[in-house]
Amino acid sequence: MYAMKENLAVFAGYSKCGQIEEYVIYYLKRLVEVADIIVVFDNELDVSERKKIEALSLHVIGVRHGEYDFGSYKLGFRWARTNSLLKTYKKLIMCNDSCFGPFYPLQPLIDRYQADPSVDFFGAYKITRTSGMIKPHLQGYFLCFKQHVFMSDKFGEFIDSVQKESQKEHVVHKYEVGLSDCLHAQGFRSDAMFSGRKYLAGSNQALLLVKRGFPFLKKSLFSPHEGVECRKLLFYRQYLKRLRLSEEADIISRVLTKNFGESIIRSYLFKIWFARTFFRPIYQKKVTSDGRIRVKICRIPLPSIRKGGTS
Repeated sequence: MYAMKENLAVFAGYSKCGQIEEYVIYYLKRLVEVADIIVVFDNELDVSERKKIEALSLHVIGVRHGEYDFGSYKLGFRWARTNSLLKTYKKLIMCNDSCFGPFYPLQPLIDRYQADPSVDFFGAYKITRTSGMIKPHLQGYFLCFKQHVFMSDKFGEFIDSVQKESQKEHVVHKYEVGLSDCLHAQGFRSDAMFSGRKYLAGSNQALLLVKRGFPFLKKSLFSPHEGVECRKLLFYRQYLKRLRLSEEADIISRVLTKNFGESIIRSYLFKIWFARTFFRPIYQKKVTSDGRIRVKICRIPLPSIRKGGTS
């Protein structure tokens, strides 16, 4: 008999080639530690792909619906409701394959808010600044709702209202932002593990969050269309290794190789090696804690200067 857990998760995925990738299986292995999982892919899955996750899933749905992650959340939620499962769980998790991780156990995050009666639903990250159409809201890649929230009529009505949108930006505005707005309007209160502006691929903010205990890295940080050079992406991998997240770093490394091509990865690795081996011993520069710039040429220190002036 299937051992029922306290939490139910709907995991949304999408694969253009119809394959379940290694990082998704890693995520599901961590997620199944805290929840029974309904996996919903927005694409067809053949028998061999389903077998990859059968042991990790309560149920698997693979059908092209074109409604992005919230469409998959809808299908998973409906399946659980149709099979009278919702009332048997204390919390409902909605999460998706847009992230690498989790890098840390999820149970402490869930326990943190389960014991807090002032929080009705929560997420991993909350955007707190308004930018264009995007208002403050919980980001949709990891959300958790207590039973009195996901069993409410308004929650069910909102999830049932999800339909196909022409642009992904409309999905974010209408469903990701809209869900937070809908539940807040009903008097439900929310919180998040971390909050602030949406982190940018061109900065180190995402990595600093991981260092502080944030369990995810957005997969989009590693996509060529984000304009992040490959050298930066390799730095991300090395940073994770320094945080003793070697298994996760190796998975990301294999994704980088797949996305960019092995020849490009090798080329950047060679450039990094060359710079460290030959260039760094010739020219070294660092800024000290008191704001001075120290430069060494061939390991010989030059007079230090202050930023924006001389000394």
